[in-house]
Amino acid sequence: MSTVLVEAAYHKELIDGREVEKPLPKKLHARVQAYLMRVLGLKLPRPYEALPELNVLCGEDRLVPDITVMERSAHYEDGDLADPPSLAVEIMSPGQTLSNIVNKCERLHKAGTPQCWIVWPEQRQAWMFTPVSLDAAKENLTASLSESTIEVSGCRDVVRAGLSPLLQRMPPTEIRKTGIVAVGRDPLASGFDGECGQKSVRNQIASRIRSFA
Repeated sequence: MSTVLVEAAYHKELIDGREVEKPLPKKLHARVQAYLMRVLGLKLPRPYEALPELNVLCGEDRLVPDITVMERSAHYEDGDLADPPSLAVEIMSPGQTLSNIVNKCERLHKAGTPQCWIVWPEQRQAWMFTPVSLDAAKENLTASLSESTIEVSGCRDVVRAGLSPLLQRMPPTEIRKTGIVAVGRDPLASGFDGECGQKSVRNQIASRIRSFA
């Protein structure tokens, strides 16, 4: 009796008319995503909700943030979110680069999403990205929702929630090899000029992205 191997299917995004398959999440990514979903579920004002892996219509594109925060009254088309999210969260996965994530956030911005969170678990780094600024989340991840502000305190705790069960089973020598327990420098926001002027945020951080992608 023969065995047929079926390749695991995952979400496909539509970018510039081409379907692009999202990388399959690994355990660390999944733990961080689950932690953020729990925290957001507790902290979001009642008119809002957070959903994972939701299709979001952005003009001609169809994007799938790792977590999407939107108003409960938002408009959908065939199950896809048609209104701009209030917040999109992207968590770096193996196979993705910072330039991929920044490009995706920019597309969300152009379609009306006012803010994105970028979380890089392996580097224990996170950023708050708007159309006019990119700020390292050194202590807290924050987002403005109408007249409210939500805050996920302890940026490092977000990543630690995903790392700690893994680190408990790793010998110290292997932990040191990964480098994930050391707080690294901020590859995007270090030295970032908040005064954008006529330059886009992407132009200001492009050289940093090329260095770390």
